[in-house]
Amino acid sequence: MAAVEQLGGDWPLNPYVIEQPLSRACAPFCPLIAEHSNRCLGEPLLGVLGKEEYGGGGQLTFGGQETPGSEETVGIRVVERSKEGGRCDATSFPPHRRVGQTPVVPRAPGPNEAVVARQQWGTLEPFHAMIYFAPEANEAYAAAGLKGGWMGYFASRAGALGPVPAEVVTATFYNFAPAMVARAIPDAWSFSRPEAVLAARLAAADTALRRMLGDEVVASPEMAEAADLARRAAEACEVQGRPLFAGHASLPWPDPPHLQLWHAATLLREHRGDGHVAALLAEGVGGLEALLLMVGAGVMPRSVMQPARGWTDDEWETAESGLRRRGLLDETGSLTEAGQELRRSIEDRTDRSAARPYAQLGVDGTTRLRALVRPFSVRITEQGFPIPNPVGAPAP
Repeated sequence: MAAVEQLGGDWPLNPYVIEQPLSRACAPFCPLIAEHSNRCLGEPLLGVLGKEEYGGGGQLTFGGQETPGSEETVGIRVVERSKEGGRCDATSFPPHRRVGQTPVVPRAPGPNEAVVARQQWGTLEPFHAMIYFAPEANEAYAAAGLKGGWMGYFASRAGALGPVPAEVVTATFYNFAPAMVARAIPDAWSFSRPEAVLAARLAAADTALRRMLGDEVVASPEMAEAADLARRAAEACEVQGRPLFAGHASLPWPDPPHLQLWHAATLLREHRGDGHVAALLAEGVGGLEALLLMVGAGVMPRSVMQPARGWTDDEWETAESGLRRRGLLDETGSLTEAGQELRRSIEDRTDRSAARPYAQLGVDGTTRLRALVRPFSVRITEQGFPIPNPVGAPAP
């Protein structure tokens, strides 16, 4: 068992599959499982997919690291024995969601999967985000009783959470000035109901996609196939810690394939966005500071981002001074080397956090999904979806 102990605190998350509860286990596994999976069956102990016992020849793979053990395994089954009588109490482990009859803890996404997640975001984003630029949306929101484009934006995106106050919208949208949000929310809920706004949004998506893609593309087999793949990926997402995704995931799936694809793209982008907020918070980067990093990287100019997110000159310049003191921006507002490294780290963490849904599809499925959706998104960008844009999405 010494080989397992050597993995230490930086051991990557393993692809655990809980096999059966056991009463005792090898003590070194207890802290490893508790720290790195945080998802164990609520039983005294558990087994992990692998050979019946540890030992023998060959190699045992732990998140890409190989240690002596059984051949061709992705984990190790903890057998009913212990080092120095170590025990694992049921209270050490939170309950884990069951998938069929076998609770599964997914492995941590690898670097290639993170690249796939970023590529899929770039391809799927125009298909969803066209709703923020399509004239059909503003018309639909006005018909639902809302006043102005920004009220329509905030109410339609937050409507899945219910008639929430401005503080909730500011928290979940993250990089909008609180004063800008407060000009639209909660007033929007006095003019219309969340259900009516969401219905208007879906109807606008239908009309806009038909206009931009044409009825023949909307009704094509490729659209139906893409919708099926994207839905499978979206349904593989988990809601924990992802409030905007969870709200939209609670909505019913529309029937037409092109709207299923649009809803799946919505779910996947909100899932990614919630993960991005978590990555920013982990690095001590607030919503306005995130915009400054984006501007400092040359993604979009201040002249676009500041008014689009509602921050005053004083607020912008105060945040800019703070990032300069942290050594992240230079005197021109561009990223320093430290700023570039921080932004890379945040984007990488965001990509890895967004990768798991695509593992559900496998390599062939993700490749096929991107090949199917890319022509749709290219056509949408040709019809008016701006590149570059305040969202930061690249060309598909």
